[in-house]
Amino acid sequence: LAALSQTKRFTNARIRRAIWFSFFGVTSSDMKKPVAFTRVLALDTIGRAVLREAKKAERITIVTKPSEAPDAPIAKKQKELSDRTDAVFQLTKPAPTVGNLAMLTSPYFKG
Repeated sequence: LAALSQTKRFTNARIRRAIWFSFFGVTSSDMKKPVAFTRVLALDTIGRAVLREAKKAERITIVTKPSEAPDAPIAKKQKELSDRTDAVFQLTKPAPTVGNLAMLTSPYFKG
């Protein structure tokens, strides 16, 4: 669909994004809202140092444990969208697991 729809004005990547946004229910108002939090999936010793400095800056909530997820309404909406996309990703695996696995597990640490 994306390949057949592309033009000079609407690139393949832009069409794919529109398809995925539509599929997951992401609206233009969702895109205009500030990011409420980000989730750490993996890090190493350098990443730990960067994470420590980023947490000091406090411009965005950095979640490393499920209990740290913020409760603000905007964060709940973003977490819901994240869980929905993670659920689809889990379906692509040979042995699918729960849909919100990223929010239920601790980050992978390579030390």
